Amino acid sequence: MYPSSSVVVAPVSACASGAMASMLLPQGDVDVVGGVDSTVCNNGLGGFSVLRALSTNSTPDQASRPRARRRDSFVVAKGVGVIVVEALSQAQQRETTVQCGFCGYGMTSGGCYFTTPDRSAEQSILTKHLALG
Repeated sequence: MYPSSSVVVAPVSACASGAMASMLLPQGDVDVVGGVDSTVCNNGLGGFSVLRALSTNSTPDQASRPRARRRDSFVVAKGVGVIVVEALSQAQQRETTVQCGFCGYGMTSGGCYFTTPDRSAEQSILTKHLALG
């Protein structure tokens, strides 16, 4: 049996899952990690609608153009991503093509809201220090 868990930390759940998988690497495991996000629900759509942040354009290819001069807000969507995390030596032994490397991570709990972060930036500095070693 292998461990299975769900990590829920708002929009960074997939990143936190990757960090947790890296903790298991010394055990020699290969981990499949991923994340999914969806604000397509009554609260999500209702909140963005009240803010008038949703596109009202009915032409899909014109509805969400974030860099366009005449942009029209955004379109709510769902997203998912999955990666395989394993030790470099193990991947080389399998003679697989390595797509990227995991250099480190940093996670803290600053007790602040995402929309109003701590102005002193102490937690941000600590997290970067943890990630970069």
